[in-house]
Amino acid sequence: MNLEEKKTILLISPQPWGVVFVSKHHYAIELEQLGYRVYFLNPPSKNCKSIVEIMKPYEEKNLFVINSSFANNLFLRYHLGIIYSFLVKNWVNKVLKKLPVIDIVWCFETNIFRSLSIFKKVKKIFHVVDPINEKQTVVSKSADLTVCISNRILKQFNGISVKKIFINHALSGITIQKAKGIEFSRYLVSGRLSAGYIGNLSRAIIDTETIYTIVQENQEIDFHFWGPGAEGNLGGETHILIESLKHLDNVIFHHPIPSVELIDVIQDVDIFLLAYKKIKGAHDASNAHKILEYLATGKVVVSTYIDQYSSNEFENYIQMSPEDENSKLPQVFKNVVDNMTFWNNKYNLEMRRDFAINNSYKENVTRILALINE
Repeated sequence: MNLEEKKTILLISPQPWGVVFVSKHHYAIELEQLGYRVYFLNPPSKNCKSIVEIMKPYEEKNLFVINSSFANNLFLRYHLGIIYSFLVKNWVNKVLKKLPVIDIVWCFETNIFRSLSIFKKVKKIFHVVDPINEKQTVVSKSADLTVCISNRILKQFNGISVKKIFINHALSGITIQKAKGIEFSRYLVSGRLSAGYIGNLSRAIIDTETIYTIVQENQEIDFHFWGPGAEGNLGGETHILIESLKHLDNVIFHHPIPSVELIDVIQDVDIFLLAYKKIKGAHDASNAHKILEYLATGKVVVSTYIDQYSSNEFENYIQMSPEDENSKLPQVFKNVVDNMTFWNNKYNLEMRRDFAINNSYKENVTRILALINE
């Protein structure tokens, strides 16, 4: 299949369409820009009334967003699999009846499906960007290609005879273009430093206690947080982070920033922060999408353990605490602050940015689509 053939793709996402983009949204945009007709299937609502609604978020783009309903009952999912599979098949068929012929199903949803075989006569991609369990790996058997965003996740499929590959997170073309335009020769480590965190601020995996300690111990640094709370399109789980930090004088919360504008806003930050708890099924410390967005600015990243960046190769990109030792992150942060002239020297700034911009959604899409037809 050539990219020029303009096939129709159904992209299944566990996060709905909205202002804040994560990888699923970026892939949809990139596929449309390459000439594909893309239908982005939002996670189903629990509306009792059966609905399938198709919206067009951009008048000029060949991209459509599907809202639908499905009785996504967790008891049935985990205890009455046969009945649950029947309901899933019913839901899928109702959606497909509203669509033109689908050529490719690109599935980022790892919870609802136990098999993609309900999608007949199409190429199927199972794209795993979050931790999964053994039952969920079975979906790969019905896919033409399984894509994993970390080598740690990829290893979970070692015992299964399927076509699989590691492909890292990526950056949009607009972000890459803007990152290339950042002039590092003008950057100076002087005055009051700023630290930044971007992402969904209501996620339960955020290590609020560790972040609070870092903020408290560094009153001479301004900490900026960009992202939605419970009101965002990525969903909300807890207000703990916001509630614990909002009274501190050196903390500034900002509204979510559209992805195309993000690097413009964050490029002046001196240090970026990531602190996640390792929670089974939510975060396995294997990789994180925001790291490339951080590195695109060139600035140093201080993070809890991330397996994909744990080798010595990335020592000057990211300073991290040892695995399962988040309590050591405040000291790691302090060590970086005390030697900022090294961590953000021109060589390191350019090295981080160059690594980030070499991971593009366009290249990922082209590579994945080529692989499913080999």
